[in-house]
Amino acid sequence: NREIEPLFKSPLFYLQTGLKNKPPILLIHGLGDAASKDWLNVIPELEKDYQVFALDLPGFGLSKGQYFEYSPHNYSLIIDWFIATQIQDQPILIGHSMGAAISLYYAANFSSNIDSS
Repeated sequence: NREIEPLFKSPLFYLQTGLKNKPPILLIHGLGDAASKDWLNVIPELEKDYQVFALDLPGFGLSKGQYFEYSPHNYSLIIDWFIATQIQDQPILIGHSMGAAISLYYAANFSSNIDSS
């Protein structure tokens, strides 16, 4: 799927798989152009028990386009918009490398919007 996110008018590509009645997981990739493709080896296992979302953060993968300041703060705003509009539930948030830093920033500032169990 590909959307234009409204905050910075940037393209946002994401993968979505798994059953809608399962708990959601949001995967945030690390630094590198593979973006959401970094998760392709683990998604088949995750989708058995979860509804899985994997983003290509703006500036990476299939989300290249409008430039803005790529920062944990700005990426957190996009993640928050994505959760509110596409997931509409509290996902488990998983990130690696740069994605882990962004996920930690998001969790520290928007903790009520993610599953903290």
